[in-house]
Amino acid sequence: MKKLLATLLSAALLLSLCAACGAPADNQEPAPSASAPAGPANSTPAAPVDGDALAGLEPRELIVASVRGEGPDEALIAYTDRITERTGGKITFSFFFGGSLAKANEAVDALQNGVCDIMMVNVSNFENLFPLNATVLAVPFMGMNTQTTEVYPELAAKYPELSQEFEAQNLKLLSYSMTAPYNLGISSDKEIRVPSDLAGTKVICLQENIMNFLSAQNAAPVQVGFADFYTSIQGGVAQGIIQNGGPINTQGIYDLLNQYLIFGEDGGLYMELVTYCMNNDVWNSLPDAVKTIFEEEAVEFHTHDQRVLNENIRILEENAAAQSSRYWEMTEEEMAPWKEAMAPFIQEKIDEISAKPGCSNFHAIYDDALAMIADAKK
Repeated sequence: MKKLLATLLSAALLLSLCAACGAPADNQEPAPSASAPAGPANSTPAAPVDGDALAGLEPRELIVASVRGEGPDEALIAYTDRITERTGGKITFSFFFGGSLAKANEAVDALQNGVCDIMMVNVSNFENLFPLNATVLAVPFMGMNTQTTEVYPELAAKYPELSQEFEAQNLKLLSYSMTAPYNLGISSDKEIRVPSDLAGTKVICLQENIMNFLSAQNAAPVQVGFADFYTSIQGGVAQGIIQNGGPINTQGIYDLLNQYLIFGEDGGLYMELVTYCMNNDVWNSLPDAVKTIFEEEAVEFHTHDQRVLNENIRILEENAAAQSSRYWEMTEEEMAPWKEAMAPFIQEKIDEISAKPGCSNFHAIYDDALAMIADAKK
């Protein structure tokens, strides 16, 4: 699988290079043709690039902005450490954690305006800029889970429209990951088994078509900031939350939940694409040898970061076992009424994206994504 990922990442890279030489550029692709080691903890550090290739390289420090902390960003830190080592200490990185330099919803502006050189961009926060990337793997009930995270570079290699969205924002895509699946946590004692059981329940939710679905069940969607998830549930502002395992774990929200509904084995309602981007002007200013190092190390970066994100699922399961909470992993039969109730809102979302400029091919991309997800599970 790692070999396949590297090949697909290379294909996506080739597409971006072609676009950079002419048309509305494509720049989506994560990484190139290096086969990924088993993992940073067990891998031997790569030797510095041939000295001739880096001859005359001036020392340079790149600014990395993060909305997370050092723990969640361990893969990004390891990635930059390897780049520093392979460039003989010539390329170094200065990190600003916890949103101290830019908040999540400021990521694109921060990159474009030189506030930072590298930053994580959760494209779901910028659907107006990345309608295809923000939606194509985040439509509910696509079947995304931890087995299917390598579908994205396969899609990007086939559909340059995905890459072109990054290039249009003057961004170079360095790597990507998929969040842990989004599922439903409930703090009240009311048992939730079918969509109609949600009536009268206030649920924190950030995706518009899910909000519309909740309203149709006579539930009340609640929008609060990331930092207010815990206090909103603790204080009764909401009795439920649709969120991935990251915030559920790191904020301690699981302690407030009486039920945690899992939509399918190792799955969820949907997952989101998280990208790591560099200002494209900065990228183009780097020597080719340095670019190669960034791209080669991106394969291991992706593997490492995805492993960290997937760990949230295991922690949730451990918490469930330890606390004897109602951790309910639904079967296909049990999900059927949820899928039926969600169907019109899924179609509404697909039609909405398809009508946006540059997105007329979305139906085809979506159908291919479904086929690729199914193949990845075989």
